[in-house]
Amino acid sequence: HSSQLQLLLPMETQQLLAPGPLVLTCDGEEFSEIRAHKLARRMWWAGWAFLPLMWLASIWLFWPAFTTGSDPVVAKYTRRSAVALAISSVLFWPWMIFFASTRPGQYLSVDLYNAIDATQFAVSQYLGF
Repeated sequence: HSSQLQLLLPMETQQLLAPGPLVLTCDGEEFSEIRAHKLARRMWWAGWAFLPLMWLASIWLFWPAFTTGSDPVVAKYTRRSAVALAISSVLFWPWMIFFASTRPGQYLSVDLYNAIDATQFAVSQYLGF
């Protein structure tokens, strides 16, 4: 009966459900290798869309593969995610703390402060509004 159901599903869905090598997640759930590869790759690219917390979520979700390297593809994307998360954190957190704890003219001139203040950035002129 389940084989008849699988014939009705698209090939990609059949591959995701097919038995084969499994990748363990942090909570003990097992993903098919194909599903884990797709998810790790998508989370890697989502991090570049100004969603760096996706990198953290990827590392957390695939922690067993990240630490042991049991699946080379998932390990590659989670390690890339860890490096990208570390670099973005090193750049983002000091900038955020600086603007949260200072005011214009305190450490930088008002003009320089406003030039690098994200709230002063005119997004509409770059988007064509």
